[in-house]
Amino acid sequence: MTSAGTTTRRYPRYKIDIRVRLIPPGATKSIYGRGSEMGQGGMAIFAELELAIGDRVEVEVPILSSSQPLRVAAIVRNRIGFRYGVEFVDISPEHRTELMRLCEFMGPKPTPSQEEPPPPPQAEAALIAERIRNVILALAWLNDAGRLRHVEETLRRELQETVNQVHKALTGSEQ
Repeated sequence: MTSAGTTTRRYPRYKIDIRVRLIPPGATKSIYGRGSEMGQGGMAIFAELELAIGDRVEVEVPILSSSQPLRVAAIVRNRIGFRYGVEFVDISPEHRTELMRLCEFMGPKPTPSQEEPPPPPQAEAALIAERIRNVILALAWLNDAGRLRHVEETLRRELQETVNQVHKALTGSEQ
């Protein structure tokens, strides 16, 4: 964090949407998720998996130079629901280069490494937009996994809560 409350990253992040595979430690099976906002140092992943901050997990990412995915170790640094921010650890310079190639191919514009905090109304709108984006990522992942029917009620509640937040942000009152 900088003194102004902004986050400085070592590597730029690129907005992508890619299927990734997670292998939790000691697990007998892997879990597929959706990766977004990836850089050479880490990525955001949406996966129906219970991980705690500090947990170590293996992440497989498809790369351009091989038919085999790149497997990297990662540590969970933050979490909001099933959306995890992971930092890649013990990664070689060659693998960082492969990840950079993928980032540039998938999402040519990096997100700013140092973002100024938006004014309060924009901050509220940004939080709501991020929540809607997470729901869309969840739907994409669940559709990939063929599990939409199992979580319909949860998604309905999440969407209703989001609609209520939008209404409150626009009118200043509860719906």
